[in-house]
Amino acid sequence: MLLKFKSDRDRKMSNFNEIMEFLENLGDAIIIVNESSEIIFANSSCAKMFGYKARAMSGMLIDNLMRPSNNIDHREMVKKFIQSKSPARTMMTRGVLPCVDKYGNIFNARISIASATIDQRMYGVATIQDFTSLQKEIENLEITTYQDTLTGLYNRRYLQTITESNSRILHTWKTIGLIYIDLDKFKPINDKHGHGVGDAVLKAVSNRINGGIRFDDIAFRLGGDEFLILLNLTHAMDKTGLINRITEKIYREVTRPIEIGQIVIKVGFSAGCGIYPEDESDFMRLVDMADKAMYSAKGTETSIANVWVKPNKINEH
Repeated sequence: MLLKFKSDRDRKMSNFNEIMEFLENLGDAIIIVNESSEIIFANSSCAKMFGYKARAMSGMLIDNLMRPSNNIDHREMVKKFIQSKSPARTMMTRGVLPCVDKYGNIFNARISIASATIDQRMYGVATIQDFTSLQKEIENLEITTYQDTLTGLYNRRYLQTITESNSRILHTWKTIGLIYIDLDKFKPINDKHGHGVGDAVLKAVSNRINGGIRFDDIAFRLGGDEFLILLNLTHAMDKTGLINRITEKIYREVTRPIEIGQIVIKVGFSAGCGIYPEDESDFMRLVDMADKAMYSAKGTETSIANVWVKPNKINEH
């Protein structure tokens, strides 16, 4: 009887080949990379996703599959991950990375990477999921969730997300100006001309509000003919003056005649203004205060009623 003994090298190759055969039969796109981010194996699903033949991917760097970025060193990230023997996780906290295929097409992918010991050497085993279609669905869902369907402005639900503890706006905007707007005598427009004309007026007003604010300010339609504007005042020297000037600019835009077919409509508005956290440290309470200030402004006889939540900031024109 002839016995055949495998050498250590043969056993290692056998183990590695068995692992690759197992990964090849999985439906998920999978690659194995070494500490230098060099791809030593890519299964057919991965090769198909990126438009290569599986053998052609062997020896490529993982950076070749990623869209170039000035602030992300993928190779260094993978190297540290493998060396630290970290548990499995996604490569980025935001979960989605822009990848690029053989033909230069960019698509979003979720990449989960785990460290693995194969034949006493450390590798990274990455699972890649194409999130392009799912990402579009998520973006569309966010649009329908947070945007007012009539005007395209943000809605009250998005305003509520801003008050959450992880809100980027409340953390990065050190000071926020609020302008709470309600159109004057809007109901008679609906009563006289119908809701179709009323909706057209709301669309026109929304476009003019958007045109009157800066690129990093945010406009909301809270419902009916009520609007809210948040102004980034982080670097503003004269915060009160800036809010007043923007309010005046929006007022001039909104009060221009609105032509809807053969009908010409003119509207005005009343506004309540405040500064967060200077006037009130509770953001939603300040919104309510600006709402009340706006209603008190409706009793004035000025061409633009702009009342501050704090009496010493009242500004009438």
